[in-house]
Amino acid sequence: NIKNVKAVLHLAAQSSGPKSFEEPDLDVQVNVLGTVNLINFCKKNKIKKFIFASSGSVYGISKRTRVDEKTDLIPISDYNKTKMVGEKIVQNFKKFFDIIILRPGTVCGVSESLRLDLTVNAMTFSALRYNRINVNGGSQVRPQLNIKDMVRAYLFFLNSKIKFGIFNLGFENHSINKIAEMIKEKIPTAVIKKNKSIDLRSYRLYAQKILNVGYKPIYSTSAAIEDLIRG
Repeated sequence: NIKNVKAVLHLAAQSSGPKSFEEPDLDVQVNVLGTVNLINFCKKNKIKKFIFASSGSVYGISKRTRVDEKTDLIPISDYNKTKMVGEKIVQNFKKFFDIIILRPGTVCGVSESLRLDLTVNAMTFSALRYNRINVNGGSQVRPQLNIKDMVRAYLFFLNSKIKFGIFNLGFENHSINKIAEMIKEKIPTAVIKKNKSIDLRSYRLYAQKILNVGYKPIYSTSAAIEDLIRG
């Protein structure tokens, strides 16, 4: 019974890269069909606001220095594609309730369900556990987002009166090499190991739009690394 629920924050998704390659159908079932089922349920129950967690990866690989919300979406993986489709589905319901779509960068920092396949988390964990910082390639750029700022953004829009909007959410665009150096500064005994295998994904996020509506990030990538070390 959700009669007294005014807003729904849709975070559920199949987001594992390896799982996406192994079972692409699962991405469709969870990320597309699951979103259809949920948003129809919300329409039926007349909620007031629907916030959808998409992904900054919907832009695909981009060399642009300013990847803003008007940049074409060219997703490269099944996960990216299902997030793009999810956005299109959600936008079709904007006449029924307020719609906010957020495109977070690569999340970093400590959480109860800590993911160790994400850039900063994986590299910091390796430094702590094996005294080795693995760098696959190095020149690729990824937008980083401290998990605390991601949560703050969700709370910001839950309390916002904005009727509709799509917002990038990522404030530090760092190369893999730069992230390795940041970790080594905090764990000096760790050795940076360059690997030949390269994850080609490389893109930046330009998030001025969300700043313009009043949201201000306060937690850095460096702070996320420190939280991981303490945790």
